[in-house]
Amino acid sequence: MAAHRTGTGGFTDPGPLAGSESKPRKNSRGRFAKCAGGLARHAGAGRVGDGGGCEAADDTQRLLDYVRNSPVHTYLNGYTDDFQARGKGLLKLHMEIPIGHSAPPKVRGSYRVDDNTLDLGLYVPVLQHAQGTISFSNEAVQTQNFTAQILGGPARLDLRSGEGILRISADGKMNAGTLRDDYSYPLLRHLRGQTAWEAEIAVHDKLANVQVRSDLLGLVSDLPRPFNKLPAERINLRFEQKDINARQNSLKLQYGEIFDATLLRSETGDGNWAIRRGNIVLGGKQDEIGMEGIWIVGRLPHLDLQGWSGWSDVPQREGVLPNIAGINVTLDQVTGFGNRV
Repeated sequence: MAAHRTGTGGFTDPGPLAGSESKPRKNSRGRFAKCAGGLARHAGAGRVGDGGGCEAADDTQRLLDYVRNSPVHTYLNGYTDDFQARGKGLLKLHMEIPIGHSAPPKVRGSYRVDDNTLDLGLYVPVLQHAQGTISFSNEAVQTQNFTAQILGGPARLDLRSGEGILRISADGKMNAGTLRDDYSYPLLRHLRGQTAWEAEIAVHDKLANVQVRSDLLGLVSDLPRPFNKLPAERINLRFEQKDINARQNSLKLQYGEIFDATLLRSETGDGNWAIRRGNIVLGGKQDEIGMEGIWIVGRLPHLDLQGWSGWSDVPQREGVLPNIAGINVTLDQVTGFGNRV
């Protein structure tokens, strides 16, 4: 499927986006290179200062692979380095190439995806059935009308860059049933229903600050008290993950007035993560993290002992809790196994 010039001086791919049954093309990176190279030749042919525009349609992953090895990578500050994709899309690219002086070319363009699966890196859940447009230039990247399935429900996503920071804002509905199918956390077996959520992510020099909020309205929990919940209850849930450096981050999780945890996590030599120290405060506010190990402190009016089997079973790469260093918790009432204290 060869590209040809249009009446506007660009290149376009005359065929539709290929279906999933199409065979991979051996030189698909060449299509994007031909697009950009055609612009440069266009400028050299006499359109001084304007390389024109071109279009190319192909697999989204092949575009990302091309971007990593092209001058566009520098213009995007490497933001797309960790992106992975399944699906197809349409690239539109425009370049203004100065002739006779050393000023850098000006690039602007867009990439439209339709029903793609996108992995934007460690800090964003996989986007299913993604559709919308990603626009870019020398100065910035941003999305337009971008929607996807995130955490099992419909979501909107806004991505934009500026001053060296990539910012992602998202909101949507979480579906507990789909999460159980996608993530191997035993605690998810105790959740049912749907609830709204909001997230803010800021990435600078590949260090991220992730914040997620929800009031959990509509979600049902059959965890033991005090972590049980009815669908009409609103309980504020806040999660934050902040990178300290490339191999260390802090995690903070707040569940209403019941639970407030702050943990420090470090990457180990085998690529997994280990939680070295932190505080888990029950029924109170968080203090500064002090000694090594995990300390559990606070006071709860009631605790059920039954129903906690497997609560700490998480994937090893996420950071398994070490042995608890100390516990100082006052419980006004404890029930379980037919007894009450």
